[in-house]
Amino acid sequence: MLHPNLKSFNHTPHKKHYAEALLKTEFDEHQQLKERQLLLNNNKKIKQVQIQQNQKSEIFSSLDDIFDVQISPDNLPDNIKIKTEFERYIEDETKINKNMNVLIYWENNKKLYPTLFKIAQRILCIPSTNTSIERLFSDSGITITNRRSR
Repeated sequence: MLHPNLKSFNHTPHKKHYAEALLKTEFDEHQQLKERQLLLNNNKKIKQVQIQQNQKSEIFSSLDDIFDVQISPDNLPDNIKIKTEFERYIEDETKINKNMNVLIYWENNKKLYPTLFKIAQRILCIPSTNTSIERLFSDSGITITNRRSR
């Protein structure tokens, strides 16, 4: 799902919904964590502002408050559905060159998809095959033996 060329699931369309659900769950967890951090930061800022306001005894009125035209609730625009970062990525049909590293794609698009970039970094760093680790264990098994003294 995190590879832009493979997210269409042309060869296994029955698994696309499952992969989207997994990525959506991971995305939502990251968003909730980010919201909690923002809430904590906002609470700290609010307390700082309250302290600063208590220290200042002068009250300033803004000319904007006096001269701005009030907008009635009837004139407000209808609720426009804003697409989330996840929805934009799913709808994006960008393909990358077959020789291009997928991590370079994510590095180039980290401003467009910041949360998915973090998820991709974490998940795509895991090697897709286990042959390198098997070779490592094999080499260490040959190196560390009872016959070897040093």
